[in-house]
Amino acid sequence: MGKSLLTALMLIICAAALQAKFEFAGEIKSFKAEEGRVEFVLSNALLNVYIIDSNIVRFRYTNRDRFSPAPSYAVVYKSAHAGKIDMREEAGKFLISTGELIIEIKKDP
Repeated sequence: MGKSLLTALMLIICAAALQAKFEFAGEIKSFKAEEGRVEFVLSNALLNVYIIDSNIVRFRYTNRDRFSPAPSYAVVYKSAHAGKIDMREEAGKFLISTGELIIEIKKDP
């Protein structure tokens, strides 16, 4: 009885996941560069890029209207000092450079 109940629950969960609507994050509507962070507002999501150090970058994404206030314990939550950001806007993309890394964010995926 337990195994068949578990199987039924798994089928229900899988069916619900298949019916979930996929939605692209969308094009970048606006952005704001601050010390150690770039915040992007997209059509259907929010994206933050944190420069923790010249070789450590954290991406935070949500498809809601704001980020959860709860921190992620899987990553460094706050850096001792924010890494330096060199950001350029080019045709169709943003380039964020840390000295060791170059991050390319397309304006319209």
